[in-house]
Amino acid sequence: MEREALILTIVSIHLLALILPGPDLIMIIKTSLSSSKKTGIYMAIGSSLGVLFHVSYSLLGLGIILSKTLLLFGIIKILGAMYLIYFGLNLFISKLELEKELQENTIIIQREISFLEAIKIGFLSNILNPKAILFFLSLFTMLMNEKQDNFTLFVSSFAIILNNFLWFSFIAIIMNNKKIRILYEKIQTKLNKIFGTILIVFGIKFISMIK
Repeated sequence: MEREALILTIVSIHLLALILPGPDLIMIIKTSLSSSKKTGIYMAIGSSLGVLFHVSYSLLGLGIILSKTLLLFGIIKILGAMYLIYFGLNLFISKLELEKELQENTIIIQREISFLEAIKIGFLSNILNPKAILFFLSLFTMLMNEKQDNFTLFVSSFAIILNNFLWFSFIAIIMNNKKIRILYEKIQTKLNKIFGTILIVFGIKFISMIK
């Protein structure tokens, strides 16, 4: 796969994954509603630092494995592709009840918290999410091989981190509007099926490309 196409594929998969509901999204919406949009944006910064953490250990760990044994790295690639397929299949049966999630999950913050405290909450919410760990490891097994150049790794990593910050900052700003939240909930099932299909296709295609 050509460098530009590979970067676009990785970044697109991550961007689509961001649209799906998860701990970061629920936390940032709830904080924006109960505290302020500004605090939600601070949490988006923390979440993006969490993504930087995931990207760093994924590249470092996979790089070490790649340098030691191609066989083990090949096995990890297959497992990563299988996880993307599994993730995609799960999206077909998942259903978001956003207003219910906002009522039941995460701690309500009724005060304006500090910049550093908001970043810490966003960071911890991201790095402690086990699905994020598996997702990033799976994503970067697609990106890395023994011939991969540092430019591709850098651009993909930077774009993923920037995607995360821009999306969750956007969420912190617009999700104060209940009509928008209801609309998001209504279209989420369709988005799940679309993204699930894309993940399954990419997972199967990726397995077929492994040598």
